[in-house]
Amino acid sequence: MATDFQSIYVLADGMLYQQRKLDVVANNLANVNTPGFKKDLINAQAYYINGQKELQKVNSPENPAANFVYPVIEGIHTVFSDGALIKTSNPFDLALQGEGFFAVKAGNQVLYTRNGHFLLNRDGYLVTQDGYLVLGTNGPIKIPPTAKSISISKDGSVYVDGQKIAVLAVVDLSNPTKVGDNLYKGNPQGRAKNYTVLQGYLESSNVNPVKEMVRLIETQRAYEAMANSLKSEGDLASKVVNNVLKA
Repeated sequence: MATDFQSIYVLADGMLYQQRKLDVVANNLANVNTPGFKKDLINAQAYYINGQKELQKVNSPENPAANFVYPVIEGIHTVFSDGALIKTSNPFDLALQGEGFFAVKAGNQVLYTRNGHFLLNRDGYLVTQDGYLVLGTNGPIKIPPTAKSISISKDGSVYVDGQKIAVLAVVDLSNPTKVGDNLYKGNPQGRAKNYTVLQGYLESSNVNPVKEMVRLIETQRAYEAMANSLKSEGDLASKVVNNVLKA
């Protein structure tokens, strides 16, 4: 890579990073009203070209060729802080506070969620809004059609007309990874310990819309600044090439 064109590559890489960051922020804002949604953050690290250790030693204005640093996306991580509680008084709305995830059966696999906006399907099973079966410690939870009262205690025990019929599977999950926006896969570590199930409530997303809007504006401005700089560098490079060809 010629040193004269390194700034173009650095700016182009920076634009790619800002574009990916924009996607993450926009997705956070799109899910600000999704129950149980956990916001994502993008991490980046600096990458020095051609011998990182040597470049750091001579990194100075007198040696500008050593000052090119690439922003490299390190990864995207999810922030699992609790969202605020929203009272709905719906007996099938459940909020988790503290650790753990609800377990649901999606096809042939078990996935996990913090979104407790549940309902009953026509067969009487407790399901998610997408129709996935909500799991108890002994499998899917079915509410009898004759049920008059349904109560769920803070430990996840499900009572119908005063009789305990099931216990919600609240799972401690290590290395949770998003599958879509509001489902997770990971390594189950048994039943969670430090949690509370609240009936008639939903956990809101942990996205702060004001802060995300600020990040959105900052990211857009950074992208535009890099795009303008890249255009200037490209124009300058074209002039240099044309002058060389005319010489």
